[in-house]
Amino acid sequence: MLPFAVESPLRVDAHGAIRIGSSRVTLAVVITSFRAGSTPEEIVMRFPTLGLADVYAAITFYLRNVAEIDLYLCELEDKGRAQKGRAEAPEPMAAIRARLLERQRLAS
Repeated sequence: MLPFAVESPLRVDAHGAIRIGSSRVTLAVVITSFRAGSTPEEIVMRFPTLGLADVYAAITFYLRNVAEIDLYLCELEDKGRAQKGRAEAPEPMAAIRARLLERQRLAS
């Protein structure tokens, strides 16, 4: 047994996002940067609220759990696409309002 506890810098926030340390930086951002070729030092330079040891720990966690984290990242991308689709979809009430205004204009 180790004479000390090894703590993970990862935490899950109230919305289910995995964040690193006390920062608001997500695991997804760090891993996406890492997979794009950024070094841990470059990631810390880009996100100064992160500690270098925490970034290394996050990357280590990813490398030990690649399949699970890749699935998590895919789910995040799917949620993002769905939210974007909803945000870009024409608002149903706006279409109804436009039809009513057109009827009103024609009746005048």
